[in-house]
Amino acid sequence: MNNLLINNLEKAEFINKPFKYSLFQLLNLETNNKLINNFYRIIDNLKNKKTNNKSLSSSRFMIELFGDTENGINYKNYEFLKKIEPLNSILLEYQDNIIKTLIKKYNLQEKKNYKYCIMLVYDKKNYLVGPHTDSFFRAVTQVTYIVHDNDSDKKLGVKIYKDKINIHKKEWLKKHYDLDDTFEELKQIDYYPGSTINFKVSKNSFHGVTKINQDCERMSIQMYIFK
Repeated sequence: MNNLLINNLEKAEFINKPFKYSLFQLLNLETNNKLINNFYRIIDNLKNKKTNNKSLSSSRFMIELFGDTENGINYKNYEFLKKIEPLNSILLEYQDNIIKTLIKKYNLQEKKNYKYCIMLVYDKKNYLVGPHTDSFFRAVTQVTYIVHDNDSDKKLGVKIYKDKINIHKKEWLKKHYDLDDTFEELKQIDYYPGSTINFKVSKNSFHGVTKINQDCERMSIQMYIFK
């Protein structure tokens, strides 16, 4: 297989403020471009299957594939993905390498079986999500961008925020907040083929996407590991 730049994941240094994260490139340009065509095949398949219409909306589609480190990915409702290459091989690399590398990299507590979710996501104009930390049930999140040539000059990477008032001091809420004076934007992740961020989910791992006001095809492979 070797579709992914695993060494970059292993060697990426941590940035610790405002929370623990790392940045690197996970896809080369050739693999990035092949995945664009794979995503078009997914869209066509979802449009032709009434049972999967809930995965589609006017501003995105999202497929969630759950699995665990003992049994691998459960393709329930999405068996057609096994026929799409190199996407399926890449999913297996997540199953066999990426998940285990992240468990080791973030020094997660050793146990026999970790559950995870791999998401195939396609965002369009008008998509937005306010500052949030991700659920407290998650341990690590990773996002990798698949970038179309038409979008290469657009700033579509996720933004990192600093919470200025310690909003989760008393209670860590599973909530998307409005973007207001509570949050200071510290960084927007560079948007290029294979651009990747992973981070430790915590009370202050605030990130989000401001409203996309331009036409785009914002494709990504996202995943998280449960605690």
